[in-house]
Amino acid sequence: MLTIAAAVSLAVGIYDDMLGSHKDDEVKVGWVEGAAIFLAVLVVCFTNAINDYQKEKQFQKLNAKKEDRTVKVRRDGGEVEIGVQELNVGDILLIEPGDIIPVDGVYLDGHNMTCDESSATGESDAVKKGTTDEGRDPFVLSGAKVLEGVGSMVVVAVGTRSFYGKIMMAMRQGETAVTPLQRKLDILAEQIAKYGMSAAILLLITLTVKYLVNCALAPEFPPASIMFSQFVSIVIEAITVVVVAVPEGLPMAVTISLAYATTKMLQDGNL
Repeated sequence: MLTIAAAVSLAVGIYDDMLGSHKDDEVKVGWVEGAAIFLAVLVVCFTNAINDYQKEKQFQKLNAKKEDRTVKVRRDGGEVEIGVQELNVGDILLIEPGDIIPVDGVYLDGHNMTCDESSATGESDAVKKGTTDEGRDPFVLSGAKVLEGVGSMVVVAVGTRSFYGKIMMAMRQGETAVTPLQRKLDILAEQIAKYGMSAAILLLITLTVKYLVNCALAPEFPPASIMFSQFVSIVIEAITVVVVAVPEGLPMAVTISLAYATTKMLQDGNL
């Protein structure tokens, strides 16, 4: 809408400079207003694009940091620490209290190992792991948290083929749920947009009526070119009110603020 107003203003300004009331002026400045509006639109567009790019980079860094953790495995007869992304089927994963299991596996040996599998199965009761000879559940699901005990397990499924990975993929394929904050922001933006549109229409009607009354009371009715130029200015003012009032960047601004706050909490070690 603002781009259309800028194009009309630029066209009218050039017409006034070349053929209109300002054709005899030494300095042609009629085009300045339209060019300034175009420049403002470009600045806003580039600013939004840069903000979106920075926001995406911040989220990527945050997700990379969340996934950047190490686990202990037994390889070549010794214990080594590797990243969770380097786990392969057949690795012997060593488990300690507080670990969140990143892969599916089968229990091999250990002592009094108990897991919380509520994130995977929804069951709040802790599950004791052990061998089938002990009459316990030998299957360790990804996403489970080790509450107590130590042990080792052989990896049987990783990534999207693990139990937790399948749940995450199913969630990604579904519709993205709107958070309560986003819902409230959308309602607020819609209300502000309605009030802004109402104010712009009221301003347009008021300025138009005022100008027509002034023209009728003037000793000489102004020429059509001047009236057209004045009407274009009034429409541009009304459009400006709409553009300023409609908070299209409100959700984006809140998202960037949350991302920045999350990054600072991450730097402070609170996440």
